[in-house]
Amino acid sequence: MGGNKIEYAGDTSTPTADLTTAKLVFNSVVSTPNVEFATGDISDFYLFTNMDESEYMWIPIQFLNPEVMAAIVDERVLAKISKGMYGLPQAGRLAYDQLVLNLGQNGYHPCKRTHGLWRHVTRPVLFSLVVDDFEIKYVGNQHAQHLFTSLRENYKITEDWTGELYLGIKLNWDYKNRTVNLSMPNYVSEALHKCQHPAPYRPEHAPHDWTKPAYGQRQQFVTPHDDSDLLDQDGINRVQQVVGIPLLRKSNQFYSHGRYKLHLR
Repeated sequence: MGGNKIEYAGDTSTPTADLTTAKLVFNSVVSTPNVEFATGDISDFYLFTNMDESEYMWIPIQFLNPEVMAAIVDERVLAKISKGMYGLPQAGRLAYDQLVLNLGQNGYHPCKRTHGLWRHVTRPVLFSLVVDDFEIKYVGNQHAQHLFTSLRENYKITEDWTGELYLGIKLNWDYKNRTVNLSMPNYVSEALHKCQHPAPYRPEHAPHDWTKPAYGQRQQFVTPHDDSDLLDQDGINRVQQVVGIPLLRKSNQFYSHGRYKLHLR
């Protein structure tokens, strides 16, 4: 590490499932007889992973406890980092590579053509992985338990056999009727609070400004050209932040065998 900039020459990208993959797994669960759903989470996934090369960082003494500070004569301490930690660009990739090695010993492997999707070589277990969150489709509790047991060999994990929450999406499963309802309670209100957007005094149903028609006139004039100044970088960042929030837009989607619904509230 040089100064405040962390430099790493190796690969820092990490294959991870996207929302489309997660939704396809939801639909696969309700479309396949005798299948159930569970979720799991690895605690401290990025931490304590063995590193190929150690890193070094300066730590100002004000961030150290009094016992350590008593033995220090300088204003900072040079620390050696030999295990993964938050803030290292390679931490995610190292943790992922270690997971591939650990689960591979028990028969679990990433699918070649879909990022973040894993299967077992013989067991009826399929899961998608987003960082350290597991979305698990399985037939028979003993097979899902095999995955959890395999993970516990190297990680501290939490299990949710109800599968009621994944990536902030609340799931209401009905295996008998082969349906699942997806919802994100308080998503809109929390987004409005995050953007500090006050509620309007009156309802606004149009997504943009409009020109009121001149009723009774045959000739309607076009809106004058907008010659206002372009946004500066802060304005661009603000628009990107606001537009990025509702990417999970309200939708209803149905498939041939199973079905699910997604609601934002």
